[in-house]
Amino acid sequence: MISIRTIIFTFALGIEGTLLSSLSAQAPPAGPYTVQDFPVGKNPSYFAFDGANIWVSDSGSDALTKLRASDGASLGNVRVGDYPTYLAFDGTNIWCVNGFGASLTKVSASDGTVLATFQFYATEPAGIAFDGTYIWVADFLGDQLLKVNPDDGTIAQKVAVGDGAVGLIFDGTYLWVTNTNDGTVSKVQTDGTVVGTYRTGGRYPHDLVSDGRTVWIVNGSNRAAATVTSLRASDGVFLGEVQVGNHARGIAFDGSHIWSTAPDNNLVVRFQARNGAFPRQVKVGQNPWGVFFDGTSIWAADLGSARVSKITPVSP
Repeated sequence: MISIRTIIFTFALGIEGTLLSSLSAQAPPAGPYTVQDFPVGKNPSYFAFDGANIWVSDSGSDALTKLRASDGASLGNVRVGDYPTYLAFDGTNIWCVNGFGASLTKVSASDGTVLATFQFYATEPAGIAFDGTYIWVADFLGDQLLKVNPDDGTIAQKVAVGDGAVGLIFDGTYLWVTNTNDGTVSKVQTDGTVVGTYRTGGRYPHDLVSDGRTVWIVNGSNRAAATVTSLRASDGVFLGEVQVGNHARGIAFDGSHIWSTAPDNNLVVRFQARNGAFPRQVKVGQNPWGVFFDGTSIWAADLGSARVSKITPVSP
């Protein structure tokens, strides 16, 4: 288990750009959690949650696995496209990006029926989000977002963003997309207007998460000095940075803490969202990639195995 030797979190209050303080701390041991693991398909990578069940993209099996969130029981597998990665839930259906197939698969969450597979002209599709009406997909090589009509898969709009669009979320008002090749994140209205592009403060921004007020971004997915940085959602002002090891990928928010995967060390790292304090490390399976919070537990996709890990707080 690695030691996170330095936690650096500088944050601005009041006057824009004014640094109030910084802190450093030694990582305490992992906290009161149970860690369970469950079998899925080959190379699990990302998650979606339909309110009762966890869906896992099994990139190496070209399939999705459905697990009951309460106990991890397998509820079946669904064959999708070539190399499924990012997932989204629209309230009724699961949407899956097929990274090598340049396609999007729509699956009924209730019974796993494949309703449609839409071919679209994104050379390397990545992140996906649902804005309440449309499905959005990040097009990595096209440096754009694709606004997809969920009924027929047609492209309603193309929105140019930064270089290497990858991670994508919808915070309830805006879409946020990481542009990994130029170290920025773009903030986009649902009508396609880009209202801001901001430096993330780190190299190779990848996945991200938001609570509507703050956006947290994982930087350093190419084995640079990995960090999680935070931006104020209203105006993109840089708020702080936490070092999380040599390599980081997934990120989740549980209402008070940020969780980030450290694939090289088979860890999920947790720290306080408010100030980056009290980091903890939780040992999981091989090469954890995506991470997700279902309202009770944290799930990590162990890309280097055919399993996922479930991290649940122990009640006092």
